[in-house]
Amino acid sequence: MTSYRDLKKNSEKDLNAFTARYMFFAFSEKQFADGMAKLGLKPNETGKIRGFGSGAYIRADKIDDYQKLTREQDDRVRRASRSESFAFEMFCTELANHEYPVSMDPTDAVLATGYTMEEVNSNPTLRRALNDAKAYIMSNSGSISQNSKPKGSRCDAKHPPSNVQNDPGWMRLEGQNAYTALGRWKVEKSGRVWNLWGPNGFTGSYPTLSEAGRAVTFFTTVGRTEPSKNSKRRSHGRC
Repeated sequence: MTSYRDLKKNSEKDLNAFTARYMFFAFSEKQFADGMAKLGLKPNETGKIRGFGSGAYIRADKIDDYQKLTREQDDRVRRASRSESFAFEMFCTELANHEYPVSMDPTDAVLATGYTMEEVNSNPTLRRALNDAKAYIMSNSGSISQNSKPKGSRCDAKHPPSNVQNDPGWMRLEGQNAYTALGRWKVEKSGRVWNLWGPNGFTGSYPTLSEAGRAVTFFTTVGRTEPSKNSKRRSHGRC
């Protein structure tokens, strides 16, 4: 069976390809003009695009295709999560991504999978998988706080797109297998993973230093220091 991580990577690949062809992000007039040109439109043809918020725009005639693509991706996750082992991996991954040991609230992690808490609580398989994942995360993290060190776990942190710069300017800390970047980020090797901290505390665990570097670059590039705790849906191709 395909793992949750692989399923998400494939979904990111498909969504990134769609975004490259039919969407753009703009936070200035120049970026907007460049984005319109990328879509083959003139700056004044605003009736042919729709805003998604947060600087995102899409061709108006591709909204249905976008919705179809994201529905298909959600459907693949829902079919696979009929398996309790897949559901356990899914929740384990998202609980780690959303700092469950800090917040002790699984809501955002569950929403990131495409489910609601009501759906999970009413489904015995999902409910068991979530409870097992919460117990596993806590037993492998210890008391994680902004200054504590989590143990390595099999739960992978969210991965940004592969074309994001993988070195945000790491500076090695003398005498440690750890690095800092941008004055606010720290990554440290723990077993087989690299644990990453941002300005607000533990962010996630990554298999390589390059993956952690891409996460830092990605979050700072899009104007956020860490994954939003207020996100209500899965983040498509944005870590």
